[in-house]
Amino acid sequence: MTDTQASQEEPSCHVLDFFYDKTDSCALTALINGVRFHIIIDADEFKKSDDKSLLQPYLDLLQAVRNEEEEADSAEEKNDHNNLHGVEAAVETSPEDSRESSNSLEDRDSAIDLTADQDKLSKDEVESKRRRAKTELQNWMLSAFGAETERLASGAQRAKRKTMYDWYYGRTNFFELRIHEGILVPQQLEESAELREQMVALVPRLLLPKYIQNMDVPWLKPNDIEVISEIHDPGPSHPGEVKVGGDIQFFKPVDPSQSEPTKREIKILKDIADVGLHDEISVPRLLGLVALPESKTEIMGILLTNIPNAQPLTKLLDSDVAEERRLKWADDSKSIVQSLHKHKIVWGDAKADNFMVDEKDELWIIDFGGSYTEGWVDPELSETKSGDRMGLEKIVDALVDPDENTFDPEDEDEDDGDYSPPSGNKKRKRSTDKECDGEEEISDSKPDRTYCYCDGISSGEMVACDGDHCLQEWFHLECLGLTSPPKSDTWYCKECTTVAKKDGVGADGSRNKRRWRKS
Repeated sequence: MTDTQASQEEPSCHVLDFFYDKTDSCALTALINGVRFHIIIDADEFKKSDDKSLLQPYLDLLQAVRNEEEEADSAEEKNDHNNLHGVEAAVETSPEDSRESSNSLEDRDSAIDLTADQDKLSKDEVESKRRRAKTELQNWMLSAFGAETERLASGAQRAKRKTMYDWYYGRTNFFELRIHEGILVPQQLEESAELREQMVALVPRLLLPKYIQNMDVPWLKPNDIEVISEIHDPGPSHPGEVKVGGDIQFFKPVDPSQSEPTKREIKILKDIADVGLHDEISVPRLLGLVALPESKTEIMGILLTNIPNAQPLTKLLDSDVAEERRLKWADDSKSIVQSLHKHKIVWGDAKADNFMVDEKDELWIIDFGGSYTEGWVDPELSETKSGDRMGLEKIVDALVDPDENTFDPEDEDEDDGDYSPPSGNKKRKRSTDKECDGEEEISDSKPDRTYCYCDGISSGEMVACDGDHCLQEWFHLECLGLTSPPKSDTWYCKECTTVAKKDGVGADGSRNKRRWRKS
């Protein structure tokens, strides 16, 4: 692609981060044509300004965001589910840059507009209203950036090669919005250590336990990875297809708020490779761990087999799709899950979104982060073979008879057509560890997930063994003869105590920290 071709393409804008605080200030971080902008509104400066013509419009927009956030939070508590917070932005450039505008929503100088794509992301009324309120404010802030976009982020920027280091740590243009003669005026700021740290904080990062650090999996530097494409839904935006050497791979960023699912997925993908399951089923290989710069213990994401032109099976649960294709996927899905179970591997979050169909119509299984999704697996069967079978049965039923056994995927937070394993802010939940009521037609009389010397389910107060490979992992205090959790930072069961002493760990807690929970 030439610079001329790139500059003629419609510009793009994607939100990376947005927040506001109790002082009425806010900040927006966005990629415009691949160039990062961080835009600040300091409410105190607006209030101190001689020109206060836009102060009230700003406060009204911000209050609308607050109101919709409160309404959405209330709805979330009532329905006990998580909503998607990422956003996808689209940019439209007006024929001319009219700096004479009033900066109202109807009259912008740049027409950088996030609205269209925001509306299509969700049909849920509360969530859609929240998105609209937030998008209105973001559009208002971006309305002043027509000239700055042309100056700093021309379309030619998209034609430039970019490494993953460039993507996450590249230059950021910092601006503060001021009011002058009734319009918003961007004032460029010098980069400071504080501002830079705010950008670094947006980089995904996860400290890995030693058992993963010691796995025979390549560690790669972000400088050695070229970004080919990006994923924008679900947000926040992140690199998607990447090139390592001459190979196209898929990058999946870690979610710091979902550390256990990431560790679970890495372990299971390694287990799948170790038992040779790639010869039996289509499942992405764990190709590498992307390290944070200068780190040997923290990663920003994992590299997986790229699935060409993949789309979620959910989008193919339709009677318009040929029955022959659907029945083949039904058979393949059963065979895949059976192969996993044969090797004592539990899929975890069993749902149609976690099957992908590639350009050759082959079915791939993805996402081994565990947990469960409402409507697919009951909470008490989370991360069990029984839960896998429950989700699989619903998938097969939907493939056999989509008209009778499917719902409108637009009513849920679905992925787009890209191979982008679902992130933690979907309606995935951690198990509440309730006892199985035994009403499901399953071959086991109790959940597969058991713990402790008693081989019982998770219940009451429990403490975790810090042994890297402990089979029981969690222990009931009652079974240990304890009335309260151990006071030391680390604790090992009888079987792991000898190993811990041999390894010289446990005395100072340098390997792990004691975990405790109460169900």
